[in-house]
Amino acid sequence: MGRATLIGFSAVAMWALLALLTDASGAVPPFLLSAITFTIGTGVGLVARLFMPATAGSEKIPPQVWLIGIAGLFGYHFFYFTALRNAPAVEASLIAYLWPLLIVLGSALMPGERLAWNHVVGALLGLAGTFLIVTKGGGIAFDARYAFGYAMAGVCAVLWSSYSLLSRRFPSVPTSIVTWFCAATAALSLVCHLMLEETVLPVGAGQWLPVGAAFYAWDIGVKRGNIQVLGAASYGAPLLSTLVLISAGFAASAALALSAIGDALLSRDGEKAFVGGLASFLVAHGLYIALFLRSGEGGGLLSAEPWRAAIAGAMAVFALAMLLALWRRVGPALRLPISVYIATIFAMGISALTLSNLWVVGGAVLFMASDGLLAAEKFLLSAISPHRDWTRRAVWMLYYAAQMAITMGFLLG
Repeated sequence: MGRATLIGFSAVAMWALLALLTDASGAVPPFLLSAITFTIGTGVGLVARLFMPATAGSEKIPPQVWLIGIAGLFGYHFFYFTALRNAPAVEASLIAYLWPLLIVLGSALMPGERLAWNHVVGALLGLAGTFLIVTKGGGIAFDARYAFGYAMAGVCAVLWSSYSLLSRRFPSVPTSIVTWFCAATAALSLVCHLMLEETVLPVGAGQWLPVGAAFYAWDIGVKRGNIQVLGAASYGAPLLSTLVLISAGFAASAALALSAIGDALLSRDGEKAFVGGLASFLVAHGLYIALFLRSGEGGGLLSAEPWRAAIAGAMAVFALAMLLALWRRVGPALRLPISVYIATIFAMGISALTLSNLWVVGGAVLFMASDGLLAAEKFLLSAISPHRDWTRRAVWMLYYAAQMAITMGFLLG
């Protein structure tokens, strides 16, 4: 599986956190959540632009690209929320989740693409698995009274699959354009919120960073990856989402296991091993985020205890400094994976601050420090630097201290 396909699937993995984050947000209305998420997505793109090399001239973006991008991002969410307002959630969700199958089937119409039987079978099996997860093994009953809601869910599926497929027709359009798609979607979502909903603000938004960053990863996947594999693999999102929601009992063990795999990969030389280790730790941090949010007391602690807000601010400065330092020192192929990883570990740190357990908070801080030193040792220090020896030792000392602190926090808490 190619790197672009893996990057695309990382978006699916990040979207798997959506159910948990929505559950943690309480009574915050959907269009407001959409506005917040896409505002964060816009911020991710704007920060990335600060570190991108300057181009000789601005390339003109075809008008249809703007239509495809904004209609895809905003239209999907608008029609999905409309469907949920006008039909039972189970049936509406199943219809909306036809989009991976439509991507696989629609790819046959794309120039240079070949649709194999295993792609179709994989997508159908994924749809069947989604049916079992959403219905919890029970049945469904489509009622004619909810025909409008079902139709809206169908439009939603067609819009997202069309956005994904049509984006592939414009491979030369840079992924940075997603910044403005997110900005337009945030603005339109806010208008819908003000017109249709009552305002209930969330207690915190930093943990939404991975979801906001996912749209950039998806753009790379659908433009440069294997779109049939990506479409079929997208049916893993409901399963991952379900596992995240029930993972509080074993998330720490799974995160430790994934961290061990990441250790083994990072101990090897080469870019492939580094990307594999990065991916393993990315999933581990996602599990930690799920565990911390499920066990925490909400973002209110950040404002109730000033020292937590101060640490959150320091984490933000640290994450931005890491991104700034690494952007010009790594190759273009590593910039997006590293940016996503930095956003995720920042979200992990913020989510840890919602716990009253100081062991876990300390472990999260040590984890971020370990990753910072690892990045410096891998990319910033020269091969003959005298600091390499002590930084390498410090990375592992901080890392094991972090894992021990988090584990002790939950064992003692």
